[in-house]
Amino acid sequence: MYRVEASSKPFCEWWNELTYSKVEKLLETNEMKREFIRGFYESEGTLNVPKRKSRRPSIKMATSDEELAKFVKSLLEELGYSPTFSQRKHEWNDRSWVMYHLRLSTSETQKFLKKIGSVIYMKSLSRVESS
Repeated sequence: MYRVEASSKPFCEWWNELTYSKVEKLLETNEMKREFIRGFYESEGTLNVPKRKSRRPSIKMATSDEELAKFVKSLLEELGYSPTFSQRKHEWNDRSWVMYHLRLSTSETQKFLKKIGSVIYMKSLSRVESS
């Protein structure tokens, strides 16, 4: 886990006024979009690698922030992916919340891992290739 602190008033004001439409303007190139998606995947994603060879790996990313999930979905679509978007309500100990899920088809998983990738072994192409 990382913790970031800022003690610059102008920076904090800029940060607090950021919206996803402003972030999108900062992501000028496809490489920058891929880096943003990689960060989201590494923090909120999972790579499922089935033990049975007849099944193929798949990727799922989940967050409780609907706007963020929709933003990442739009970036993925701009890069040529076709993620599915779903939501699921969770309940536990008198609490309830909604999680928003992005899933990539098994046919897109290897393309995603090759182009976007991950430095985390458990979420990387190396894991798929070694299984």
